[in-house]
Amino acid sequence: MADWQNRLTDHFERQEARTALLDEADKVSPCDGQDPGSVKQFLRELELLALEHRVLVFDKRARGSMLRTGMRWIQGHQDNPDWMAFKTHLLNSFVSADANNARRIDLQRCTRQPGESLLSYNRRFSELAEDAYPGGRNAEQVELLVRLYATGLKDRTLAEKIITPGKPNTLEQAQQRVAATEQKADNMVWLGYEAMEVDAFAASRPQQQRQEHTDVEKEVQILKTQYGKLEAKLDRLLEFNMRNPTATPSRVTTPRDDRQGVTCYYCGRLGHTQRECRTKQRDAAGPRRTVAPHSTAATTAPSSA
Repeated sequence: MADWQNRLTDHFERQEARTALLDEADKVSPCDGQDPGSVKQFLRELELLALEHRVLVFDKRARGSMLRTGMRWIQGHQDNPDWMAFKTHLLNSFVSADANNARRIDLQRCTRQPGESLLSYNRRFSELAEDAYPGGRNAEQVELLVRLYATGLKDRTLAEKIITPGKPNTLEQAQQRVAATEQKADNMVWLGYEAMEVDAFAASRPQQQRQEHTDVEKEVQILKTQYGKLEAKLDRLLEFNMRNPTATPSRVTTPRDDRQGVTCYYCGRLGHTQRECRTKQRDAAGPRRTVAPHSTAATTAPSSA
């Protein structure tokens, strides 16, 4: 191949590489390092690119002090330009400790909401974890993140899957185990089987239903006990009123009503009307005595002696 052909080939290859780099750079927003939140977002967007493009795109999209600080580090580490070390250096330079502490508080409050998908919860937790503990994490930080993640799931069965068969080495590994557990449960349901221990939610829902049934049964038992005491009290009151028809009736309900099915005014027993109770009271008291009316002739004095 002629020399001009080699140069032409190299020219087209450089053009393609430059075009590909510009396309990658368009995916990242510019950043000057003034706002800690924009710095974190800038680094997250860079991590979405291929590893060989990150430093080059940083050179094109960074601005101001962010660009100067980053390029000085790159020039001093040309032999070993490790991305995690470069990222940690930028975070320490532009993100204060107060911002990280605020994110750590938000991370402790992060929980899976009712009806939220596992993918959404993993995304929210990972973003907060990245802001709270940026850069390289030691073993103690990884352990703390895994514990917070398990607590935020609010499901003991899913939490057990995190440590099966052993403790995870990273937060990502813990999330992958939980995701695999949930996916396996969905596949079992798709096949037509009822998921048991595989599906954490299917296992937790019956437990919750049993708890609800137990609470209802307790309330029903309490109501039965109270009703039994009330019924015994009403029986004693009815018996007392029948034995003492002249006693003042006990007012159980305020309004008087002779209709069937309401609470009786005299005895307070359901299903008895006042007329029925008054009849029973008269029967219990026995026949009433009748007094003959005074004769007019007997009470009238004779007109003459």
